[in-house]
Amino acid sequence: MFTQSTIDTENTNFETFSIVWLSPDVNSSDRKELQNRLRSIINYIRTFERAKECEEYIRVTPHDRITFIVTGQLGKELVPHITSLQQVAGIYIESRDSRSDEQWAVNYKKVSMVVTPYFLFAHTITNA
Repeated sequence: MFTQSTIDTENTNFETFSIVWLSPDVNSSDRKELQNRLRSIINYIRTFERAKECEEYIRVTPHDRITFIVTGQLGKELVPHITSLQQVAGIYIESRDSRSDEQWAVNYKKVSMVVTPYFLFAHTITNA
């Protein structure tokens, strides 16, 4: 479980804005490339492969303004739990099935965009 005191200093965010990215393949080579592109916009990016750890982290960082990137399936599970949190500024859904993801995402005002396929997502998020 995350607490303010357990977040190591190597991963401490000294900026106001950050990106939190939840995806089972967030550490793949193509995702790493996109992370590097995103750092030109917002330098601090925190990645997670599991929803529970991600949610805990978001909850213990109330002073950040978080742009949350999540896959459709994990987003469907987690977005309802975090959308009301003040620190969550916007949510981007990386979707493999945009029709299905748009159906649930429309219920959450903070969902900025549902984007598919990956290359379009990469272009959209870096040009937003």
